[in-house]
Amino acid sequence: MTASTESYVRLQEIYANRAEGDCAAITAHIATIQKELGLTSPIQPEFVKRFCQNAQTCEVFTFRTLEEELRPCSVEHGGVDLACECGDEDSLIQWYIALRAADAFRQTSHHWPGELCGDADEAALATDLAALVQAAAKLLESYKAVGEDGLEGVTVEKDMLEEVVRCGGAELHTTSSVLGGIAAQEAVKLITKQYSPLNNTLIYNGLHGKMQTLEV
Repeated sequence: MTASTESYVRLQEIYANRAEGDCAAITAHIATIQKELGLTSPIQPEFVKRFCQNAQTCEVFTFRTLEEELRPCSVEHGGVDLACECGDEDSLIQWYIALRAADAFRQTSHHWPGELCGDADEAALATDLAALVQAAAKLLESYKAVGEDGLEGVTVEKDMLEEVVRCGGAELHTTSSVLGGIAAQEAVKLITKQYSPLNNTLIYNGLHGKMQTLEV
């Protein structure tokens, strides 16, 4: 490829003129919308320019509060398609349900499943496991109650619940370091107002090195 200073400068001028035209068009659309809505406060030109520069990579996120997450809603109202996720063998939704069940267990029993059980205390482990199975079934029923179709016959895999009980609320340093790094990265995004944040709930499977973001 052969290039010259004149052709390069001319190319820059073409792009700059096109960018200015795009900004002018967006500004005109904004003025029309503001007039229709009866708004008078002007949009800063710097903001319009920055928007035009990043329009191709802009994303719109609809966040839900923790209260909304803990109160299941239908797919039509922004809830997770639990039936579809449970049918996907690569999805980590089963671990999400298991962890939610563990939280429910902790609220009623005031300790994590298996936390107070010794390795040889099989009776206590079985008791906690049975209670955890009930908590998971109750959680699934709450999704069925909001009209989630296709959940008939869907259950949480028992081996996952057994792993939660076996864990006993332990916090592994390797897992904590990974999740701490992710949390720090998200904090940097919020502080610098750059890059796309994680939307909603991140599930990390350290056993297989997998992650999934769930909009629940």
